[in-house]
Amino acid sequence: MHINRTLLFIFCILMLQISYATDTTSVASGGNARMLALGGSPVNHYIEDYTDIFINPAYMERYPRLAMIELGNGFGSGSGYSANNQNLGITCPLGKTTLGLAIGKREGPMFAENSYGYQNGGAFTACDYMKYALDIYLQNIAVQASSEPLTPIQLLGAFKLENGSAGVALYYANWSRDDNGTGSVSSGRTCSASLSQYGIKLGFLHTLDSCTVLDLSGCFRLNKASVDYSNRNAGAPLTASSFSANGYEMLATIRFFYKLADGISLIPLARAGVFSYEPEISSSPLSNYLLPLPNSYWNLECELGLGIQSLWEHGLGAVGVSFRYISLKNDAVSSTGSAQQTTQYKRTWLDLPKINAGIELYITDWLAGRAGFSKRISSQSTYVESSSSPPTESTITTEPGFLPSYGLNAADQTLSLGLGIVLDKFAFNAYLAEQVLGTGSYLLSGIEQSLFGLVSISYQY
Repeated sequence: MHINRTLLFIFCILMLQISYATDTTSVASGGNARMLALGGSPVNHYIEDYTDIFINPAYMERYPRLAMIELGNGFGSGSGYSANNQNLGITCPLGKTTLGLAIGKREGPMFAENSYGYQNGGAFTACDYMKYALDIYLQNIAVQASSEPLTPIQLLGAFKLENGSAGVALYYANWSRDDNGTGSVSSGRTCSASLSQYGIKLGFLHTLDSCTVLDLSGCFRLNKASVDYSNRNAGAPLTASSFSANGYEMLATIRFFYKLADGISLIPLARAGVFSYEPEISSSPLSNYLLPLPNSYWNLECELGLGIQSLWEHGLGAVGVSFRYISLKNDAVSSTGSAQQTTQYKRTWLDLPKINAGIELYITDWLAGRAGFSKRISSQSTYVESSSSPPTESTITTEPGFLPSYGLNAADQTLSLGLGIVLDKFAFNAYLAEQVLGTGSYLLSGIEQSLFGLVSISYQY
């Protein structure tokens, strides 16, 4: 069923049931749709939300009885609704511990929507998108491309401490394929390929004094790509080969909530992340022109920001300004005859500034309106250097996108609007798609399209 009709049905049911709504002050209203509508890119670090548990699992102690669903997004060409980025999760209390399970939340450099390199293409595609480096190798040995890992799983736990909480999360995702004379290979050939992720997150929330709360978290994830290939056919130029890459991903986030006055908090923020890998390729015979030479890939991101948040009786407002630096690097190895050379490709972005602002107002006890503003003014530099030619460099002022993009580009997300509807213990949150606001609904424009760009639903049981 088309998403417009589905959401219209849900909305009608909600309207019929509003008279049964109870006090909603304790209901956890949130999700990706709320964050995006409140000026997130796609996260607004100066507003708290239950999605914080995927950055710092210690937050789960604040949401001990929560079921959450992300219905996905669809901003494809023309119209229609494609359910990308769907995931769900649930938390449950067990004494002083809160346990959780999340299924389908795609994180890290195995997925295109999390990659700056994928957005930029060319020599930068594989810098933080490991699957692409594997597919280049598979293409050279005439094997079908790989698929992104399926159904990521996270197991989470949070523990109540004297002055706060601590949390841990374990992450796993995998894809594999084994073919012998069929499938991705022809007769006489075998190929085993896999992509996998293993990760752990640690987080702490600690009340330092009556005015200050510390939010500290970190993530380490091992991203692996591997292939074992053989060809038993007589006269084959390549009889055996393997590809192996271990990508090490490390992230750290720290922010403080400093109470300036009742309902007003100052929020300093610091974030840093690095990801790097260098594939190893072997072959028989040892020297084989079919195979690409292994490159060295690198991604670095850091951010420093300061925001202020104001809580009201029926809503909140927050604005934050930050400095952010992003770097992609590819040391590409090529050969001419027996000679090898390395070409360094480097692209950086310096955001001065990055702005996130959002406002949320409960119009009634069951209906919230949201508006947001997100802007990145960035200086993009591209540097290329090789041993056979002089270095080149270009710089341009641009407005890059954000990750994950949810199908939006930077211009789409400058201004955002959203709705939150609460019924008893259910919360329905939606980001309003700008194409509908601009062209009108189907009855006005004759264009079939989605009413909502992103939908999040939660239930506090």
